[in-house]
Amino acid sequence: MNTKTIVIGNGIAGFTVASALAKSGKNIIQYSEEPYTFYSRVKLSQALCDEAALAGLPSRESPPYLRHGKVVSVDTKKKIISLADGTVDSYDKLVLATGSRGRMLPVFDGIEGVSTLRTLTDAQALSRMMRNPVCVLGGGLLGLEAARAISAKGFAVTVVEGGPHILCRQLNERAAVILRERLREDGLGIEEAFSVEKAESRDGSITALVSKEGNRLPCRTLLISVGVNPETTLAKNAGIAVERGIVVDDHLRTSETDVYAIGDCAQYRGMVPGIMPVALGMGTTLIKILGGEDAIYVPPQLMTHLKDSSFDLVSIGAIEGDAVEREDGNRHEFYFTKNGLLIGAILLDAADRLPLVRAGMGKPFSAS
Repeated sequence: MNTKTIVIGNGIAGFTVASALAKSGKNIIQYSEEPYTFYSRVKLSQALCDEAALAGLPSRESPPYLRHGKVVSVDTKKKIISLADGTVDSYDKLVLATGSRGRMLPVFDGIEGVSTLRTLTDAQALSRMMRNPVCVLGGGLLGLEAARAISAKGFAVTVVEGGPHILCRQLNERAAVILRERLREDGLGIEEAFSVEKAESRDGSITALVSKEGNRLPCRTLLISVGVNPETTLAKNAGIAVERGIVVDDHLRTSETDVYAIGDCAQYRGMVPGIMPVALGMGTTLIKILGGEDAIYVPPQLMTHLKDSSFDLVSIGAIEGDAVEREDGNRHEFYFTKNGLLIGAILLDAADRLPLVRAGMGKPFSAS
């Protein structure tokens, strides 16, 4: 019997599973609500304001198993899915790879010139409306990558971070100060501890951000990068267990038989990291499972890597506990320990130390 598997979603997790199953001769159908073939979302920010680059992101070849259409419901008892156009399809195995949506904020409802950046459609719309000055709300990894890419296109860009410093999850205060100065030297504006109270607008379009303290920051284009919301609507409406994301076990199974969830929409052991290495890890594990192996998902070691011509930043593991700093010119190394064991590191222009850090994680650390 040639088991039929349906994959819903065409991000990196869904694409990884669908393409691998197809290559192995499995009966696979994949549904995507976007009108494009697969493209890498991590390349969206670099392609902003470049029509040719954006148009070149989707794969030129459309695989025969890919269908374009919005799945609106799942019936786990009958093992069928229904699409917006009334089409119904049946499955033996179902993979939910529905991804996530960019988080919007109510304060910007109804105001033009405001966007998230999660899809190619977002990138195209943002490129068309880009006007100086530009603000990027959110000083996390994706926000900084987008801000630098937009700045490189000649726009005046300010990163607006509501927390105490940029990359709050990846950097301690000292490392954040060093990075902030590097970014400012490159012409990027950085506003930290700026909690947005309201947005000013004229003729329906954004003109400024105003903080709770009353500080005003001019803004004609706003890119919101304050995290994502796992897309769990299909699962929730189907009665599948959902908390922050779609709950899965060590085998990436949901609460319903023959239904799996992977990528940004999946919650494993209470965590929904929403990052590409996790999506890839889940995807490759599920390929083995659907191929008949007794594979168990093992989360990857989380790492952030931000690199360009000005600096090379790596943050790996837990940035907490006791810290040891080493400095040599522009080279900065921070090591974090707990009970004498290495649990994390920040390497600024010191990426050559990464193999040693990886090998030393969880082992006794010496500052010498």
